[in-house]
Amino acid sequence: MGCIILGRGEDAKQVRDWLRAAAGVPGFIGFAVGRTVFWEPLVAWRAQKTTREGAVAEVARRYKEFVDTLDTARAPSPGRTE
Repeated sequence: MGCIILGRGEDAKQVRDWLRAAAGVPGFIGFAVGRTVFWEPLVAWRAQKTTREGAVAEVARRYKEFVDTLDTARAPSPGRTE
């Protein structure tokens, strides 16, 4: 069994804070985000303020930001042994 963080439509800062807090908790296995990642790029695309490719690239960038946040929070600190 494991636990995941849900984005719940929160802003990116709040989700990053949750990921950092959960990273060291036993049983925390990952995250699921949707609106936090895709909503603004989708709205921009629908309003023709960006291209489809631009929106896709922005969604990918936002998702990778959360992956990087989690990876960094889980990385052992210098001198720390696991």
